[in-house]
Amino acid sequence: MTDGSYGGLLKMFIGMFYTLCAALLVFNCASKKKKESNALIKKEVPSSEVDGGAKPPGASTMSKQNQVKEPEKKQAVDTDDKKAEDGKKEAKEDNKKENTKETQPSKDGTGEISKECKGDKKEVSQTTKKEIAPGISLKPAMLHFNVKEDGQEVLTLSNETGKVLLLKLKITDNELYSVNPIYSALSNKESKDIAINRKQGSPKLDKVEICTLEVDKKPTEDRIADIFKEKRDKVTTNSIPIEAC
Repeated sequence: MTDGSYGGLLKMFIGMFYTLCAALLVFNCASKKKKESNALIKKEVPSSEVDGGAKPPGASTMSKQNQVKEPEKKQAVDTDDKKAEDGKKEAKEDNKKENTKETQPSKDGTGEISKECKGDKKEVSQTTKKEIAPGISLKPAMLHFNVKEDGQEVLTLSNETGKVLLLKLKITDNELYSVNPIYSALSNKESKDIAINRKQGSPKLDKVEICTLEVDKKPTEDRIADIFKEKRDKVTTNSIPIEAC
């Protein structure tokens, strides 16, 4: 190999060496810049975003909107609850009105106060007679009381059954009313006056229940209650209204 050939090879190796050095220098500079860039990014990003990940755009705005909507949602629920409570109150008031209407004094049982019953005691003919069962009659056919004062009405029962008639009287309101006597025994063609007493109180419609039992022999008064219990399946019950206004 000639001296010229050796010189060419040497130049070629020197060129390759310089090229390699230049490449290494460029690579080191690029690595250094990348590390500095990563360090700068970590410094600028808050720790909360680094730990939990980056928040999507508009996340802060959405959170504020949700915070605004929460009170509105709560207010809507409160309004619905209030409406439901008001509905229950209205239903109770309606039921109360209906119950009050049904207990008002009335002649025809509709619950409406009759025109004649507006506070003063209605004069009823004591000759009005009603037959409640074959051979059993009473008068008057309806009792009236003035609610502004204590009062008493007399109910007369007559027996024309041909047998002994046992009587037991009850009233739908024992707080306002009392009966004297409660038990009675009537011979055939006999009549009995029974006092119905009422205390002062609110207007309402009640009734007297008249229980009757026919027997062959007239018992003593202290036995009548027991006979009603013993023969309860043979007892007949009728009623008349009491109007208090």
